[in-house]
Amino acid sequence: MVGGTKSKPPNKVAEGHAETVLGGLELKNPDGSVHERLIKIRNPWAETSYDGPYSKKSKLWTPEFKKQADFEGMNDGIFYTPIDDFMKEFDDFTVGHVRNWEIDSI
Repeated sequence: MVGGTKSKPPNKVAEGHAETVLGGLELKNPDGSVHERLIKIRNPWAETSYDGPYSKKSKLWTPEFKKQADFEGMNDGIFYTPIDDFMKEFDDFTVGHVRNWEIDSI
């Protein structure tokens, strides 16, 4: 899935740039209830640094939430944003689907 950012996106998302949606994550509270729904995004250029809620420097990340998100394993250019913010930051997105197929051996 690829999204196109708005011309003036908030939170330092790269302007007018395509980003790849890698998936989603529901952060869970200790009682199992949903705390927050996040979208996991990758900026292939990794030249700008998202600074909104749940950015790498955000104080919203508790040790438990970091564990749920494999936070320590995130590479440069990968970030999470709340789904509501995702809807504000991106103008459009495209979903691609690749079917499983096999190549017959010769």
